[in-house]
Amino acid sequence: MKRICLLLLSAALFLSCRGSLNQEQSPLTVDYLPRAVLPAFEQNTLKTEYRLNGNINPFYFSGNFDGDEVPDYAVFLQNKQSRKPAMVFIRGAEPGTPVIVEEERWAALKSFNEIEYWKPTDHFPAGAGTSLPGIKGGGIVVGLKPQSEVRWLYWDGRQWQCVSPE
Repeated sequence: MKRICLLLLSAALFLSCRGSLNQEQSPLTVDYLPRAVLPAFEQNTLKTEYRLNGNINPFYFSGNFDGDEVPDYAVFLQNKQSRKPAMVFIRGAEPGTPVIVEEERWAALKSFNEIEYWKPTDHFPAGAGTSLPGIKGGGIVVGLKPQSEVRWLYWDGRQWQCVSPE
């Protein structure tokens, strides 16, 4: 009797796990974002033209990218029409004026599909200032696949820049 109960319990557990693996993941919504970035999505076309892109984890983060000590945000997106990845940068002092960067805007990073990871940094390595003219705050380190190269993203006071540190 113990064996039959154990067998039935195992079968039920297997079927419940199998069912949950076959379910599609629910799409990310702006409910997953901090309240501070919502004006960027509500006052602009971001919400209608883009969806949140969970292909990179985390798909958003904050940092002091423009040097004003107000948290700024970077969010990984996908264009709803072209299905190409994009990024949006939201400065905390001006949340209603996001900067959208789509693929091929930067010579140093043509395809966002090459991105393996991204992470904020408060500072770049010593001597990086010569590679990052006009840097105002921290930035973003982007790791590429499969070459294990990195790119640096930073705000220069007018626009977002991408450079290869090599």
